[in-house]
Amino acid sequence: MSLFGALLAALGQVAAPTGADPLDGALWRQRVLVVSRVGVAERDALALEAALDELACEVRERDLIVVWLREGDAGADGEPLSPARRRAMRERLGLDASQWHAALIGKDGGVKARYAGVPELADVFALIDGMPMRRAEARRRPSACADERVSPPPADGE
Repeated sequence: MSLFGALLAALGQVAAPTGADPLDGALWRQRVLVVSRVGVAERDALALEAALDELACEVRERDLIVVWLREGDAGADGEPLSPARRRAMRERLGLDASQWHAALIGKDGGVKARYAGVPELADVFALIDGMPMRRAEARRRPSACADERVSPPPADGE
């Protein structure tokens, strides 16, 4: 069983969580950036949210969804995440609840990176763009975001 499968199984065992599993249905379809933001300056969260909005085309092009693990936020499905579900996700992904942390989960369900602090989108994009599955996607789907590109397209033959 993959880490993603184990995560989903463990999250399903949490007592009466509110909202659907935020990672449900992402396997082989989407990459997930899980962001755990607790006790951080609101300006840092706003800066990341603004960057995500500004680079929305780049985010969509990489099949990336963002799930915030903070009180009052919703999962990818728009439903609120219960405290138990947020806690279970943090534990499974190794994210400290007292600090900014993030984890990038690939389409295969594996954790590709963990970030201490606010993740730089250019770094996240560069990691994704180096993945074999992403390189194949880039060859099949021409970029719709060429004018907004943060990182260069994969070189031919990769």
